[in-house]
Amino acid sequence: MSTPRPLSDALIRFQIRAQNDPRRYGRRAGLWGGLTFLLAMGAGFLVGVGDPDRLPLILVVALFAALAVGLVVTIAVTAAASVRHGRVLPPDTDPADVRAARSVRRSGELSGRPTVDRIARIQADRTLENAVSSGLLAGLFLFAGGINVANAILQSLSGGLWWAPVVMLVGGLFMMVGATFVGPVHKRGLRRARAFVDAYDSGPG
Repeated sequence: MSTPRPLSDALIRFQIRAQNDPRRYGRRAGLWGGLTFLLAMGAGFLVGVGDPDRLPLILVVALFAALAVGLVVTIAVTAAASVRHGRVLPPDTDPADVRAARSVRRSGELSGRPTVDRIARIQADRTLENAVSSGLLAGLFLFAGGINVANAILQSLSGGLWWAPVVMLVGGLFMMVGATFVGPVHKRGLRRARAFVDAYDSGPG
């Protein structure tokens, strides 16, 4: 039996409900995302007002707020796309089965559990439909990493070495190194998704 994961299960249930009622949850996503962003920016402003040295803190808060908004918007957009293509999970789908289906899809082989395999088939379709070029992903990683590294160097030259440019430098280098791995990993994921689709479609029932 799968171990419950409260946060993961809550996100999965939110995704499933959004797929079954995209308009309602689209409005909720917009409202929640907007409030989160405004509250985070307001808190950052109050903390940093009158103190220019705290500007990096405001930027960090804004970044996390943007990530939170991006997560909610991504769920809403994915739900709308799922409805459009007719690939909606039933409202009573068990989050544990969704997690198991992800592992099955990544393996490229059937699990022998009809419910899990059916969910994995839907996930594989989404993966293949939304596939982007591996070269494009690697290029984006290199571009973002290069900007961070350049910005870190410029800040270090003008204001000395402190925590903000160090974080940007480490993050930029991490992204640039990651660019060498993201392409092959992405290709392998697509290849296994196709293999799973072929196995599912050629299997019994």
